[in-house]
Amino acid sequence: MTDKTTPAADPMGDAIKQALEAATLATNAAHEAEAVLIARSDAASAMDRTARRSAVLAALAGGASVLVLVLGGLLWLRSASDLRDAADVQAAAAVGFADRIGELNTLLDRMDQVVIQAETESQSLQTGLTGLIQQLDAGVEAILTVNETDPDSAEPLTQQIENLRLDVLEALAQTQL
Repeated sequence: MTDKTTPAADPMGDAIKQALEAATLATNAAHEAEAVLIARSDAASAMDRTARRSAVLAALAGGASVLVLVLGGLLWLRSASDLRDAADVQAAAAVGFADRIGELNTLLDRMDQVVIQAETESQSLQTGLTGLIQQLDAGVEAILTVNETDPDSAEPLTQQIENLRLDVLEALAQTQL
């Protein structure tokens, strides 16, 4: 049997080798940890920038919303005020219209009374005129009869014609009134 002998390992070399490998692994782990920390820091910075942008956009959107609400409220108040004014004007116009209708009714009643009075006066004038015409006819007939019976009495005939003329003028004046 042959004895095989393995060369004796150098425990110090193995320890250094292992120490170097451990140091390399530790350095690699430190680099990876540093890369993770840098990536985490970059991600945190990006998130911070995104949060700031989102906050600014949210503030702008909120401000615009408040502005729109304020303007909408003012517009609504203005419209409501205009509508109230228009309603007041319409109400005043309706009252004025009703007053005018009442005045027109009163005037129509008065006009009806005037028309009735004018018709009554017209009928009385017509009756008076008819009477005067009858008197005129009677006077003319009387003159003609007197003239036929007494051709020498010219002076009374002139006086009678003058009286008839005055009666006719008086009748015409009354009809014009």
